[in-house]
Amino acid sequence: MDHPRAPVAPSAPKPKGIRPGGFARRLEAHSPEVSDRSASPEPGDIFLDDSPEELSEASLQRYCGGADLALVEGLEMRVDSARQGVDVLGSCLPALRRLRLSESSILCVRDLGTHLRHLEVLWLGRCGLQDLSGVTLMEGLRELYVPFNDVADVSSLKWLEHLEVLDLEGNALTDLEDLRELEKCYELRDLTLRDNPATFLPEFDRKEPTGPLREPHLRVVQANTGCPPPI
Repeated sequence: MDHPRAPVAPSAPKPKGIRPGGFARRLEAHSPEVSDRSASPEPGDIFLDDSPEELSEASLQRYCGGADLALVEGLEMRVDSARQGVDVLGSCLPALRRLRLSESSILCVRDLGTHLRHLEVLWLGRCGLQDLSGVTLMEGLRELYVPFNDVADVSSLKWLEHLEVLDLEGNALTDLEDLRELEKCYELRDLTLRDNPATFLPEFDRKEPTGPLREPHLRVVQANTGCPPPI
């Protein structure tokens, strides 16, 4: 005999834009969506599923459901740097350590402003990114994920003294000498270069004495997944 089920009480509504436990979704490494490899949520992380037209302290306060902006350590959102003032993020969120802007529209890292000195992890996958200028202002950066963009020059990264993880998969890197500059990132231990034009060159071989990136402590992911991209 079937017994009637007790009615289930509806769950209490949650503040808009905030997801308990941090980022709204976790993506597996080498996902076709984006190649971010460090996606563990942390306390204090906030996901904005509908970013405001204009970014300001007031709009961020509202879209973060009233959270204390001074305590927010992680933020995920999608933005258009040509339309929204994304350079205010650092000044409005002084404790920000992790910032995920994957699948946004950002042409240059400089668009993010000058107040992200304490940022440790930055995701900019599939953003149409062309220029890393301004990244040196992020003095504390330890992990940088910029897969599937149009970056052709990485020489500025050598000034990031604390950089440990770098994902450059599927960009426009063609110059082996430019790649050798990454050997000056002395803390770098994990580098992903696959599917860049330079990695299809015969000269790109870490086993050769003249090959780039031969530092023994550095793990380089260079196995390409497809045909050489047009240069």
